[in-house]
Amino acid sequence: MPFERVAGLAATRTYDLTSSFRPSYNMAVNLVRNYTPDQAHELLNASFAQFLADRGVVALEGVREQDRSVLEGYRQNLRCDLGDFDEYWGLVQRARGMRDEDRRGREAARVDDVRAAVASLKPGEVIHVPDSRRRGLAVVVATRDGKPTVLSEDRSAFRVSQKDFREPPPVLTRIALPRTGSSRSARFRRDVASTLVALHVKPPKTRRGHAGDPKVEREAVRLETAARAHPCHGCPERAKHERWAERCAKLEQQMAGVERRIRVRTETLARRFDRVLAVLTDLGYVREWSLTPKGRTLTRIYGEGDLLVGEALATGLMDGLEPSEVAALVSTVVYEARERNPLPGRLPTADAAHGYERLQRLWRQIRRTEDEHQVQLCRELEPGFTTPVYRWAEGVSLDELLEETEMAPGDFVRNCKQLLDLLRQIEEVAQPETAALVRRAHERVLHGVVAYTGV
Repeated sequence: MPFERVAGLAATRTYDLTSSFRPSYNMAVNLVRNYTPDQAHELLNASFAQFLADRGVVALEGVREQDRSVLEGYRQNLRCDLGDFDEYWGLVQRARGMRDEDRRGREAARVDDVRAAVASLKPGEVIHVPDSRRRGLAVVVATRDGKPTVLSEDRSAFRVSQKDFREPPPVLTRIALPRTGSSRSARFRRDVASTLVALHVKPPKTRRGHAGDPKVEREAVRLETAARAHPCHGCPERAKHERWAERCAKLEQQMAGVERRIRVRTETLARRFDRVLAVLTDLGYVREWSLTPKGRTLTRIYGEGDLLVGEALATGLMDGLEPSEVAALVSTVVYEARERNPLPGRLPTADAAHGYERLQRLWRQIRRTEDEHQVQLCRELEPGFTTPVYRWAEGVSLDELLEETEMAPGDFVRNCKQLLDLLRQIEEVAQPETAALVRRAHERVLHGVVAYTGV
């Protein structure tokens, strides 16, 4: 090799290697199938991802020792000749902490209420957006991931979340949306905006904030009274002691964060695997380090929706549907909108809509179980591709579909390919009758440009 090339390689900038390895449900059941518990944990702890996490622990331990030394120096300045300053400061901090916790609790409840209200909005519902830049009426035209896309009176389309509202947005009225088109269509926006402007509805009145808990306030006042009666309250250097106490509290909080980071990084993957395994145990996929029939099925299903597909197969959710409806229903598991304005999630038939409701119930059950074990692997369903793929499976031309959805041809083919891959997996593990149904759905989707293009 020429010297110039060697010198160029030696002078090239280096980049840190990172690992995106994460335990999944499919990986967990395959570990259970192929290894003992000790072997599975050893394998995870020997992974490159765990090596990267462990390497950072050494530096964190050095930071911890340094902080301990500094804290000891801070505490020397807390000595008071009139009494135990730690006791006095504890009373002050408890009073502050109770009020802060009460305020955070009320704020968290408010955010949860707003998030739930925003996530429950449906296409056609009219709300008032209080944001100063977008203030006015808006109608929901689509929703995804709990963040509706709305169209305002000036024809601008944008997504809203709980951050756009101080209070849960009430539904002021409902309007009928055009049956064809989307918010990306100028004609759609014009028609909807004109209907919106013609409405005569008043914006909701702003509600006052919730008052604090009176029990908390009474206890905080009692603690403050006890602090004022403490001997250290009359110390001439109390302000100086309090400044050092604030520094101590801040440093102790920082040290607690370092301790958490050390705990989290030590055997991170193994602990995460245990939480994933707990979810699988609760849902009946694993029993005492052995796979149940559901678990054996899951070993051959891959992707973010692996567990949801397993639950759907176990409950016979696809039975009784037409092949095109199966394709539409399964698309909600793999479809991920990349469009600025997502497609409206209207199910093509009543049976497909009923199946989607059942699938949503399964998803909510999985998420509740995940929340109990601090796991979040099963992503939310997205129905935006259901109608296009249903119509494609029914033989509608690509040109007509692209005109209706304004979807790029490459995006349409990519979504179909992802759907076909999951349909193939389901066909391989399902019971014969369901497998035959899924095979027909696969054949319905695999035609035209989708069949001609490579994976």
